[in-house]
Amino acid sequence: MAEEAFSRWLVAYTNALTNSDWQACATLFAPDAIFLPTPFDKAIRGGNSISAWLETFWSRFDRLKIHVDPISSYWAHWRISGSLEALEEPFRFDGILNAKFDPNGVCNRLVLWTETLSPSESDLLAQRDA
Repeated sequence: MAEEAFSRWLVAYTNALTNSDWQACATLFAPDAIFLPTPFDKAIRGGNSISAWLETFWSRFDRLKIHVDPISSYWAHWRISGSLEALEEPFRFDGILNAKFDPNGVCNRLVLWTETLSPSESDLLAQRDA
């Protein structure tokens, strides 16, 4: 899979998350794809199951803003911000993803590494490090 194809996949993935288009999200993954929300989690298998997990996770948040930058072959840096209405607090996720693809260019493995900080946690760390 060429770098351009990976970039197109990232755009489609970002659009599916941004627009809560879970059907489109499912089509980005092979029927037997493996998704690891972290490298240590139990694998979620199959495009429909992956999409359902992503929907359950991201539906808790409002006003998602997603930015993804490819950094190497099949690696990307991603940032997502928004708000969690239940806590009346904004949040920020920052992470790295690694994707693998089958010969047809369909994702068959996605692994996320994620850092999560609320603004208050960011402030506390900044004060500690000052």
